[in-house]
Amino acid sequence: MVMIDVLVPKEVEDALAQKGISADMCKRLVYDAEDKKTKFVNKVTGENLTKKIMDNITLYVIYASAAPGTQPVTAYVIKKVYSHKMRMKNLVYTMPEEVKDWWCARDNCPTVRGQYDLEYMNVTRMAPTLTCPKCQDSYVEEDIAGKPVAVAEMLFEKKRA
Repeated sequence: MVMIDVLVPKEVEDALAQKGISADMCKRLVYDAEDKKTKFVNKVTGENLTKKIMDNITLYVIYASAAPGTQPVTAYVIKKVYSHKMRMKNLVYTMPEEVKDWWCARDNCPTVRGQYDLEYMNVTRMAPTLTCPKCQDSYVEEDIAGKPVAVAEMLFEKKRA
């Protein structure tokens, strides 16, 4: 296991509490991502993105070095946490010509735009993702999980009610 500190600013901790998400769980995600290289790295901003798929939610954590430019990194700060309830079913296709700023840490290659089938309440819809073309690990970006996916989840829940 890597020896690092993970800091959670008060405003992030408050936002997590409102969503019922544990700060310790988010810290564990960062430890695991650093230990196993299960993350995407934005080489422009220096941010890292990792996720954990649980029974009824996929949790994403964006974090960065607490002291940018310092090596080795001994502390990270969690910048944002977001989630969605949709289950990621399968990668439909990738667009190799659409290279993104995020790199897969495990395969050391740039991510591309992907399209993934997401399922919620037995309804499947396609959504854009950041996808590693080698290992096919895929992440729903914050702007997609925040509005379009959240609205779709709400509509499916209303339809069910």
